[in-house]
Amino acid sequence: MSLFAMRRRKWRERSAERFKCHVPGHLVLCESGVVFEGLLIDLSIGGAMFRPALTYLLSRKSGDVILKIGEIDIAGEIMGTSPRGYGLRFDQALTDAVLRRVLACGDVAVAA
Repeated sequence: MSLFAMRRRKWRERSAERFKCHVPGHLVLCESGVVFEGLLIDLSIGGAMFRPALTYLLSRKSGDVILKIGEIDIAGEIMGTSPRGYGLRFDQALTDAVLRRVLACGDVAVAA
């Protein structure tokens, strides 16, 4: 295997188990206070994918946010925008207890 192939493979591997889910919540942009209603569609201890309930997604990157799921608030940052939604990285890794509480708020399946 070439060095390039090894680097590419490592880049694609995830360090934490990911869960495909449909968890309703809100994303608050810290700088402006704007709140987006939507769905958490992918979750791990280090980050998530949030799909706002919008027809068009505004391209956002490097913005501090608070993800609100029920009574749970999770601080993080928008790392990028894709057609699926906003990719988030959490400021601190979620504990197993918080991860289970978030997933209990919606439908979940283990990602392959």
